[in-house]
Amino acid sequence: SLGAATCYRPKIERSLTKLGNLQHERYQHLADACANFSLIADYSRQPLFQEQSEFNILRHNHLETCSEQLVVAGASCFPLLTRLVLFLYVPIAGMQVANGSLPFSFYLTDVTMFFLVGDVCRQIFETS
Repeated sequence: SLGAATCYRPKIERSLTKLGNLQHERYQHLADACANFSLIADYSRQPLFQEQSEFNILRHNHLETCSEQLVVAGASCFPLLTRLVLFLYVPIAGMQVANGSLPFSFYLTDVTMFFLVGDVCRQIFETS
C-alpha cells in the first residue's frame, strides 16, 4: 500500500500542479476581466459615444456660428439705428429749434447723446 502511494504521488502532484495552474489562469483571467470591465463596456458603447461627441461638436459649431452672426448683426445694426434715429430726429428737432421751443445747445447735446449711445451699444455687442 505504501508502494502504491509512492507510485501515484507524482501523478497526484502533477495533477494538483496542473489544477493549481488552471485555477491561477482562471483567477488571472477573472482579475483581468474585472480590471478591464469598464474598458470593455466603453468599447461596446463606443459608437454611442462617437455619435454623442459628433452631435456635441456640431451643436457647438452651430451655436458658435449663430453667436458670431448675432454679434456681426448687432454691431452693424446699431450704426444703422443711430442713423435712422438721427434721420428722424434732426428735422423734427430742427423745426423746434427754428421755432425757438428747443434751445440749440439741447439739440446738439441730444445729437451727441444719440451718437454716444449708438457707439456704446455697438461696443457692447462687439465685446460680448
